[in-house]
Amino acid sequence: RIPLAFVSMALLGPPIFFAHWPWLWPAPMARVQMYFNRHLQHEHYNFEFLGLNWNNPPTDLAHKLIRTTFPFISTSLTVPVTTPSCGHAGLLPPPQRNADTPPEVKRLPK
Repeated sequence: RIPLAFVSMALLGPPIFFAHWPWLWPAPMARVQMYFNRHLQHEHYNFEFLGLNWNNPPTDLAHKLIRTTFPFISTSLTVPVTTPSCGHAGLLPPPQRNADTPPEVKRLPK
């Protein structure tokens, strides 16, 4: 079963995105297409990665594949280990308790 949060994001996200960006209002489909095309083919920002300066667009497949690894490698080198560890731990299901035994209740001594 899909969690309600994901269904809500899928249903409410696009209308909220549209409602908060007046630039889209005159021609929604054309402007969304312009938005995606802009980010798929925009200028390339200068950064250095794996000893190479990436100030030009990648032209061959090898450079495109290397460029796709940049966010993952840079994140692994700059984000503390506890941050993704806690995020991944949150994806695990909670431990199950035996339904026959009630949880222990610790009482304070009298």
